[in-house]
Amino acid sequence: MSTVQDAPVQTSVEPDEQDAVQASTPNKAPVAPPICREQLLEEALTLLGALFDQAMVRANAVRARTGWPAPITLEHQVGERCYYTFGQHGKERTLSLFIALPLLDGDIFGGAFIQAGDARSPIFVVPVLNVDPVRPLVDAEPILWIVQASGAQLSEAIVYDLFLLAFNDDTDAAKRLKPHFGLDLFATPWS
Repeated sequence: MSTVQDAPVQTSVEPDEQDAVQASTPNKAPVAPPICREQLLEEALTLLGALFDQAMVRANAVRARTGWPAPITLEHQVGERCYYTFGQHGKERTLSLFIALPLLDGDIFGGAFIQAGDARSPIFVVPVLNVDPVRPLVDAEPILWIVQASGAQLSEAIVYDLFLLAFNDDTDAAKRLKPHFGLDLFATPWS
């Protein structure tokens, strides 16, 4: 008695039929590749720089309309952004942003130190990357900069008030900024 073994059946699908089969199956959303902390850190720095650059453009538009002699300019180096101009009596006015964000063993330490002109106290901000250390960094939420003294999100309004304080001696801006000035509460690997 002979037995016939069933051989695997291979079917040939024409390209048009294959497209029809793929079209009839539900599509899965493509999975985004994990985002690394270095990329998030770079995005955080870009966001911080953009907040200040936008405020400078806005302040320069107001200065041009009101007849101030010179625009605010930016001098940028690694870890530092210095916005400066000369006031009505030739005195240099500055708004400085110093950034120290080392990445140690995959964790970010530090933040940014903001000094507005002759203000006595600086403002310290830290990035919040909304990263869960247990799960992969997929679909990360927006990056925020938080003012350490007040817990407020660093916003366009706060940054613009810094420009008003540094370059126009705006007392109303100083009052609005008062809760944001404070001590250095950066997280460091040594604390």
